[in-house]
Amino acid sequence: MKTLLLFVPSAVAIAVLMWHAWSYRGRRIALSFFISAFLFGVVRGNVIHWITVESQGGVMPYVFTQPVVQIFSASLQAIIGWIFALYVSWWLAERVLARIPALKGDLMATVGMACVGMAAVGYGVEGGAAAAGWWLWSIPTYNRFFVGVPTVGIAEWFAVGFEFFIPYFLAFCTPYRRRVWAHALWGVFLFHMFLHLLSDPISRAVPTQPFVLWHWLSILTLGVLALTGAGSTTVETAENKHGPRHELMWVCIGLFTAVMVIAQVGIGGRPDILISLIPLGLLCLMALPKVSMPYILASAVIAWIAEGFGAGFVAAPVAAVLFLQGRAQWSRQWLFRVGVVALFVGIGWGVYRSGVALSRQCEAYMMHLERAARHAGNGRMDIAAREQAAADALAPGDVEAYLQIGYALDRRGFLGLAIAQFRKALDLEPTLFTAHFDLGMALERFRDTAGAEAALRRSIELAPRFYDGHVRLGMLLLNQGRADSAQVYFERAIQIDPTHPDARRGLLRIRDNAHKE
Repeated sequence: MKTLLLFVPSAVAIAVLMWHAWSYRGRRIALSFFISAFLFGVVRGNVIHWITVESQGGVMPYVFTQPVVQIFSASLQAIIGWIFALYVSWWLAERVLARIPALKGDLMATVGMACVGMAAVGYGVEGGAAAAGWWLWSIPTYNRFFVGVPTVGIAEWFAVGFEFFIPYFLAFCTPYRRRVWAHALWGVFLFHMFLHLLSDPISRAVPTQPFVLWHWLSILTLGVLALTGAGSTTVETAENKHGPRHELMWVCIGLFTAVMVIAQVGIGGRPDILISLIPLGLLCLMALPKVSMPYILASAVIAWIAEGFGAGFVAAPVAAVLFLQGRAQWSRQWLFRVGVVALFVGIGWGVYRSGVALSRQCEAYMMHLERAARHAGNGRMDIAAREQAAADALAPGDVEAYLQIGYALDRRGFLGLAIAQFRKALDLEPTLFTAHFDLGMALERFRDTAGAEAALRRSIELAPRFYDGHVRLGMLLLNQGRADSAQVYFERAIQIDPTHPDARRGLLRIRDNAHKE
């Protein structure tokens, strides 16, 4: 029922959007957009699955609790979500840029504003998913920027806009649409995906993961292009100027908002996550030509105060429009362009420096923990206590950092210390099912089978469709001689993913053991 609340209104909204596009933008643009967006979603979903699950043996970054339809390994729910968000963000970007006549039809300004719209829509969707449990992230969601949703998730929504809109507009809505290089830009998102295969060398060179590096590069690059106009051109995205009344679009946005409110408050009981709808609300206010900017600015300030004066995303749409108005007014002045480039280079450098600082802090933290363990093993409890106090003073207090430190300590042979780090991560985010899985695996190697079983059971309680959790729990039970219980989890794993052989191997072991007896 919870899944249908997302799927059915989304399908209805897509039908309305298709009719709007056909009537307003014309047949060529409507067909090219929806076919391109659909194929983009299918390819993207399957490539992510192949890289993370098939190639790297890991877990999808998000796990659907009740997928309705799969297209190979891509979820139709996700594809419909991308199409809806892309079209609504595009339309809102056009409406907002109508406030800045000098930038009407400007490629980079339109893409930049549409990407901000993607992030705003994505924040609302992720808030609804977090409350209603439509899907679960296998990466931490605890952060100071967004309530209840992962920072990387919102960055991914932004990146989808960056990777889709630039090639789409160039290939179908500009004079370059017959150029080979314009169509070749569809490969940019594949480049992003395959960066994940280079995780180890990139992580050794810079203090971050490849996907995080790509997100920052896309945000900073698009920011410079949109605010300087470098490499921009004119896009024509409406062939029929006398199309349907745009009230249809407002109906779709209203339907979306109602579904998210029901999910966040009615189903999830999480009114605190309603803040995730504020950026989209501000974007909609700016898309209404009769609403003055002073009123919108006041609304943004009030929202920022309500958010707690944090570095949250709530006022970002308004800030983006103010920057674009600055471009329209001062773009011909070289000092403005230099200032924009310097601003974004400074942001990038600041992010890099903070990453380096956190990396060094984590290394020092591990060093003190290891020294404390060695001194305690040698009976030097006084020195061990000092080293432990030094480690506590450097504790990063970050879920992802604790997980990465746990993996590193495990590789170095400090299994007990690794288990402690996994527990610290879970203290910050108790619902992170992959952390429970990692803890269970570590406890199993630590010969704490009861603790391992409890952790693995918790991982699949939180994520009932977590394939690896079912298989690992089945193997743990099988190794304890509890074949009947193990069989239940192997069979559930096969129902979740019939293509993977691990669960079938477990069932084969059970049959072989039964024949031997």
